[in-house]
Amino acid sequence: MNPRLFHIIKRSLKYYRLPALYQFVVILLLAAIITGSLLTGSSVKKSLGQNNEERLGNTGFIISSGARYFPVSLSERMEELSGTSCVAITEMSGWARNFGSGETVLNCQVTGVDNDFFSFNNPSGSVNFKRGEAVINSKLSRELKIETGDEIIVR
Repeated sequence: MNPRLFHIIKRSLKYYRLPALYQFVVILLLAAIITGSLLTGSSVKKSLGQNNEERLGNTGFIISSGARYFPVSLSERMEELSGTSCVAITEMSGWARNFGSGETVLNCQVTGVDNDFFSFNNPSGSVNFKRGEAVINSKLSRELKIETGDEIIVR
């Protein structure tokens, strides 16, 4: 490096020492923030992946049709062709109403499954529903003020 250039840089830093110090502190602070966010993002991504694996259970692949519906026979055909267990699930946004009291909950998630679903995720297959039966979570039960055996309307 040219000695004259080094002298100019030294004098410039001496004259502008306070703004240079501020810039150095800002750069240091931004580097720490970016590094922290990258580390946090990686950790969050990993924990979300673990939560997703726990929720999916024995699920290997999911085929979603978006706003359209697949025929129920598709899971049977896929099971025959692939030799692996396949289960059809219908999932949509809907509403539920207590038939007796008229209490209504709008914008709830409605998931339709048959008994094959429970044998797929629960090898003991201890859950068995009859046609027309429904299971709701405790939050929806409280909001609808419903007890076991009460009738509900789901749409």
